Amino acid sequence: MKYQINNIEQLTGIKTHTIRIWEKRYNILSPKRTETNIRYYEEDDLRKIIMVTALTKKGYKISEIAKLSEQELKETVLLESKQYSEYDTHIALLLEAIINFRHTDLSNNFAKISIQFGIETTFCEIILPLIENSKTLWQTSEITSAQLNYSYNIINQLLTVLYGRLPIQNNDNKNNYLIFSTSNFYENIISNYVNFLLAKQNFEAINIGVCSDNNQIKLILEKKHCENIIVIIGENDTKILDFVKKLPKKLSKQNIFVVDYFNVLKKQEDIRIFSLQPSHFQ
Repeated sequence: MKYQINNIEQLTGIKTHTIRIWEKRYNILSPKRTETNIRYYEEDDLRKIIMVTALTKKGYKISEIAKLSEQELKETVLLESKQYSEYDTHIALLLEAIINFRHTDLSNNFAKISIQFGIETTFCEIILPLIENSKTLWQTSEITSAQLNYSYNIINQLLTVLYGRLPIQNNDNKNNYLIFSTSNFYENIISNYVNFLLAKQNFEAINIGVCSDNNQIKLILEKKHCENIIVIIGENDTKILDFVKKLPKKLSKQNIFVVDYFNVLKKQEDIRIFSLQPSHFQ
C-alpha cells in the first residue's frame, strides 16, 4: 500500500515537517516517487516511523535512533514494549493463537480466562496489553497486517458474543448513555467493551461510531434524550482537545465523560475520565 506524507501524519500523529527533518537530517526514511514525481511511502516506511515514534516517546533522542540498524531498531522497540505481570502467560497463549489463526484455541482460552478473572479484569489486564503487543509485533514486521486485523476482529467478535448473552432489560431508566469515538482506531473494541459494562449495569447505551461534529450530536439528542455522553479518544487524536473541552459548553444538560486510554488529553483536570474498570459505577 502507498501512503502520502499527510497519510503518515494522520496515522502516526507525527507532523509533516518533523517527518521531513527526520528524512533530510537523519536519513531515517527514503520515500519513493511516482512517475509524476509525487513522493510516497510504503508499509515498511510506516512501520519504521511508528517504531521511531515509540522510542522518542520513551525518551530516546532522534540522533541516537538514527544510528540504529533495522534489526537494532526492532530489538530496541521489542525490549521497551515488554511488560511482565501475572497475566503474561495468558497474553502469550492468546497471541500465539492469533499468529497461527487458531480460532478455536483463541475462543476457548478467552472463555477460560474470562471465567477465571472476570470480563473486566480480562479486558483491562489481558486484552488491552494483547492488542498493544500485537501492534508492536506488526510494527517490527514480526506479524503481518492480516494477523493484526485478525486479532482486532476476533476480540470484537468475542466481546459481541458476551454482550449478546446479557439478558434484555425492559429499561425505562432515563440515565442513558450516548457513545461515540473521535477516530476509528480501537473504537470498535473499546466501545464494545463500554457497551458491555453499561448493559451489565442495566443502562441503555446508543453507540453512533465516529463523530466529531457538535451539530450532529445535538440532532441525535433531540430525538433521544441521553443523560450521559461517553467520548472515546483515539491514539493519535492530538487535535481533539478543543473539541472535547467545548462539549460541556455546547451540551450543558449532559454529563460528559472521556475514555482516554492513550492519555492524549494529558489528564486535564476539567475533563471527567470514564474508567474502563467497573468501579466507575460503584
